[in-house]
Amino acid sequence: MGSKKAKTSKKPNKTLPTTLINNDNLKITFSYEYLDLSNSKYSLKSLNDTRIFNQFIDDYFCKLGEYCHKDNFKKALSDKSWKKHNHIHPIDWKDPQIREIGFTSLNEDLMEQIKDDCWQLGINNSTFRMHGFFIENIFYVVWLDPLHQLYHSK
Repeated sequence: MGSKKAKTSKKPNKTLPTTLINNDNLKITFSYEYLDLSNSKYSLKSLNDTRIFNQFIDDYFCKLGEYCHKDNFKKALSDKSWKKHNHIHPIDWKDPQIREIGFTSLNEDLMEQIKDDCWQLGINNSTFRMHGFFIENIFYVVWLDPLHQLYHSK
């Protein structure tokens, strides 16, 4: 898959400040490069009710904005209270509560490389979650899980 450059009308006037290049201080960035839209279990297709769908969209973008404003997002992952409040935790694919063996839409080589940096990020306090993996400060969203189906109920 070749990379495409974004077209701009003119070149930026200056380069990024060095403080933005230091990965320890970068805010989270979301990528949908690996979003799996073919798996109806982990998508918005399971939301048949328009009211629930609209609530999910509102919750989703509100939470993304909140996450994007968090300084040192990856450092915050060591704050147990903050993680618990936001339903954030690593995904242990060997956990018997998990219904999958891994991100089935990813090729085996990529899954092998990222399997230890897969995470669940909460969208709201009820069921909405998203699952993906980190590479540095970029969170690659793989599954949207509006009905919290990745984990068996305890």
